[in-house]
Amino acid sequence: ALVGAGVVWLFFRGLQAVPPRRLSTVAPAAAVGALVSVPVAAAVFTGLFAVGGGAPVEVGTVLTAMLGWHSLIGIGEALITGLVVGSILAVRPDLVYGARRLLAARELEIRTPAASEVSA
Repeated sequence: ALVGAGVVWLFFRGLQAVPPRRLSTVAPAAAVGALVSVPVAAAVFTGLFAVGGGAPVEVGTVLTAMLGWHSLIGIGEALITGLVVGSILAVRPDLVYGARRLLAARELEIRTPAASEVSA
């Protein structure tokens, strides 16, 4: 859990540092972080297995199986994360912690109705 969360945070912050810095880049950055975090966590598990695993299985076989399946899981995780973060951004962007820096830089825009809209 710590590896996955750490990888997502690093990728998310790294992608946010690359211009353009817009609210529309938050959901894709979160999705990429989610995509990468799952196989990285699987690779870390394989390293732990290599150190203390008691099963008579080669580390290369475990790594291949873990990365293969967890890459597919990462794609699903990226789709879900991107859709959920994008949906929340559309409705309540203030609830997305990763968007707070971008929201703080926004200026308030006050719109007044056009003359044709007022008479209708």
